[in-house]
Amino acid sequence: MATGFAGSQVRFDLTGKARLRVVPPASSAIRLVVKNGEDVVWNDLLTTGVIDLDGGTAGSTFTVIHAASNAGQFDPAKPPESSLLRFAGCELAPDAELSPPVTSRTGPVLAFIGDSITAGVRIRGRQGHWSTNSDATRTYAFGLVENEQSRYLMWGIPGAIIETFIALFERDRPPPVFAPPDLVFINLGANQRNDSARHYREKMRTLLQGILRIYPQSRIVLLNFMRMTPNRLPELKALANEFPNGKVRVFDARPFLVGYADSGVHPDEKSHRRLSAALAPLVKVKLASLAAAPDVREGPPTVNE
Repeated sequence: MATGFAGSQVRFDLTGKARLRVVPPASSAIRLVVKNGEDVVWNDLLTTGVIDLDGGTAGSTFTVIHAASNAGQFDPAKPPESSLLRFAGCELAPDAELSPPVTSRTGPVLAFIGDSITAGVRIRGRQGHWSTNSDATRTYAFGLVENEQSRYLMWGIPGAIIETFIALFERDRPPPVFAPPDLVFINLGANQRNDSARHYREKMRTLLQGILRIYPQSRIVLLNFMRMTPNRLPELKALANEFPNGKVRVFDARPFLVGYADSGVHPDEKSHRRLSAALAPLVKVKLASLAAAPDVREGPPTVNE
């Protein structure tokens, strides 16, 4: 398995000792977090291909998280080597055992499409090394899926614009996923403030149509982070009204942004926590509807979150 997106993770249960095998990029361009239960056993730049794990005799759940990379804008269908984390499996000791997590995630499948805010870039400010001031595990998206115990798809790209993702959802390029998302959250626009309202709305419409063509049972939430000019909220609301049956809705994130990490560009950690809590009711409503109509879910269970 491989991922180029910060915030992605893989989980498994381990009894005994094992060596986690990963393929580090040529340069130290990825920060990896490994957790044994709630305890962090690795949080550093990925400069090695082997990390020792010990689940003990009682066993434990391990989580391997792509926390950050220094990659800029890229084609989501072809993440660059500098952002690509490759999971090569585990080498087990003779008495060790590896299995899917006993505690499975039951929340709706969530997808997040966005720019540096979704990717957690500079969420802790601009001071210091990129690997310490960027951290996808501190974002609203990561907090939401952890609190709601949802499986998820993370597509946050620093510097992304709407056009970055349009091609990903063309008919001949559907992104490979373990299950169609139930809810798709979109945060795009901060990097195209100079676009006219018409251009912004047309491009966003094209993206929404592409997503719903590939995932017709999904619902989409347009997040408005745009506190600066131009105000995109009117365009987002008008666009949502074009889609029937509440398939697209708008959520204004601005009331929950109480501080910024760097000169008013990237919301700080407290803002992300507040936004995550505010979005939770949307996920709970979707979960209730899934329980009432379980046949709308597609795709097999997977340990790859």
